[in-house]
Amino acid sequence: MLNQSNKVFLYCAFLDYSTNEGVWSNEGCVRSDGNISYSVCMCNHLTNFAILMQVVHLELTAGHKMALSTIGYIGCSISIFCLAITLVTFAVLSSVSTIRNQRYHIHANLSFAILVAEILLLISARFDPGT
Repeated sequence: MLNQSNKVFLYCAFLDYSTNEGVWSNEGCVRSDGNISYSVCMCNHLTNFAILMQVVHLELTAGHKMALSTIGYIGCSISIFCLAITLVTFAVLSSVSTIRNQRYHIHANLSFAILVAEILLLISARFDPGT
């Protein structure tokens, strides 16, 4: 099968529990008809079925890699900026408010955790894959 960007191999398979491990197997099942949007499978037994897809790795061009990298950096930077504003807002509200509510602390901690995660994501994008 071919879709717009790469090759996709479709297999009819079932979850085989005969070895007590539950592995996918295509024994006794064939894909008799279909295209990229539907498949018809024929099997000589009854069990739990699925259609498995094996997508062939697609190599991106340099332009696409650069565009995806730029979008990622811009998105993470905007997110980090907005989370910093959120933390400042929570700090101001908790110092001004007469109500000492746990909601401020919970939301501030959640915002801080997401901020740290975004910063780590932005830093990790600079490393080579697999490091």
